[in-house]
Amino acid sequence: MFVKIGSKVQNFLVQKKIGEGGMGEVYLAEEDLLERHVALKVLNPLLTNDPQFTSRFINEARVQSQLHHPNIVTLYSFFNFDNLYYMSMEYAAGRTLKQVIRETGPIPEARSLKILKQILEALDYAHQKNIIHRDIKPSNIMIDSQDRVKIMDFGIAKMIGDKQLTKTGAKVGTIFYMSPEQVKAQKDIDLRSDIFSLGVTFYEMLTGRLPYDDNTESDFEIMSEIVNNQLPDPRKIYPYISDNTVDINFKMVEKDRELRFDNCRQIIDAIDNIKRDDRKIDVTVEKEERQERQEPPNAVQDNKKDPLYGVKGWLGLYCGFTMFVTLISAINLIYFNFLSLLIHLFGLSAVILLIKKNKLGVLFTKISLWINMFLNFYGFFDHLDVYDEPNVFNLIGIVSGIMWLLYFSKSKRVKVTYNLKK
Repeated sequence: MFVKIGSKVQNFLVQKKIGEGGMGEVYLAEEDLLERHVALKVLNPLLTNDPQFTSRFINEARVQSQLHHPNIVTLYSFFNFDNLYYMSMEYAAGRTLKQVIRETGPIPEARSLKILKQILEALDYAHQKNIIHRDIKPSNIMIDSQDRVKIMDFGIAKMIGDKQLTKTGAKVGTIFYMSPEQVKAQKDIDLRSDIFSLGVTFYEMLTGRLPYDDNTESDFEIMSEIVNNQLPDPRKIYPYISDNTVDINFKMVEKDRELRFDNCRQIIDAIDNIKRDDRKIDVTVEKEERQERQEPPNAVQDNKKDPLYGVKGWLGLYCGFTMFVTLISAINLIYFNFLSLLIHLFGLSAVILLIKKNKLGVLFTKISLWINMFLNFYGFFDHLDVYDEPNVFNLIGIVSGIMWLLYFSKSKRVKVTYNLKK
């Protein structure tokens, strides 16, 4: 450890070590004056002995200080303390994308696209400032509990290369995410190198594994694969990936950079087109379902503008009266037989559908009315045999049933409210 836990570095109280790499070590610290947590990166003392390296590192710190984006870790300050160089940076809580992949395996396509789009927004911002990351990989991307992204270590890798080990033996990264032009050590590396590295990262998100043999210890074999071999189809590893997403991934990792996306904005547009296509499919399916039900797409909206729309007037009176009768039936169950109660409950269910403006309510209501009319007919003639006079309540039930059936068949309010054929 380069810094002792609990020590003070200027106005920072070092609390714990949270990471390390070829550049040095990273600590969680609290800034006294502002009372905020920061990530305090201290450079490896072995690297600071090289004046050329130190000057380039300071220059990169200046560049990164110009990056202010919600998906990029912000550099607060760069300073020298006790002959060590420090970076005070925004503390990004959460897990690295590498940890997420290791713990969850393949990340579902929709979630992967959401994460990818945030990374692209950040890279597009940096590229517009002529800054190339050159070390995009899952371990340099932080993900919080809401899947919000923060990219770390802008501009560091290009100063020291992306080999697995330096001559000092300090780890500085991995070659698995390098672009073919980086492997060939071309001098004109541009933003499309970041796109390739992000494409490999995206592949790992979708499948849960790298597209190369990560068990080999031969850098030459890996470099040969990067330069010469196309990435395997990710669906052979995890089949639940759409063709459009695979097409985007393959175009990001084209060996010839002239065949890749020209910039991150093009990839963002391609992702948005996938989402628009998905919405078109949803709309088409919904339209077909409406046609099967013989419902015009805007029927409900148009009906709402009609003054006769809604459970009001005679329709409201019927619903209220039926609910009242059902309530009385339930309270006076002793005077009603159980079959009568069930019939009233069926009528109540029809009323509930009517109130919810479900057209099935009209059908159920008509069935309920026919049942009640049949029972009233039966009661009417049965009482004639016994008492030799018609039963007034049965007669009222028959007449009212006929009237309500006519109402539900002819009423314009019913047709408008429930979108029935005129």
